[in-house]
Amino acid sequence: MTDISTSEKANHRFKLVAGPDAPQLARTLLSSVLIYWRLGHLVEDGKVVVSELVSNAAAAAPGREIWLGVDREEPRFASASGIRATRS
Repeated sequence: MTDISTSEKANHRFKLVAGPDAPQLARTLLSSVLIYWRLGHLVEDGKVVVSELVSNAAAAAPGREIWLGVDREEPRFASASGIRATRS
């Protein structure tokens, strides 16, 4: 299950379950956000970064929640913020 929380158009938070499907889901969610922000040119590089981060988090905390934050600080800058694993 994925819980999506959006506080503003520039900040997106996604709750994922650490497992084998988490990296693909994170890539899909990040791609959607970047395209929505008209930052499609960052999709391929962003998918590589988020896939590595989420894969590592999922391996370190199987079955736990992983929070992925995607923030847009300036019109042409996007960053993936901390990935945090929490106990259910």
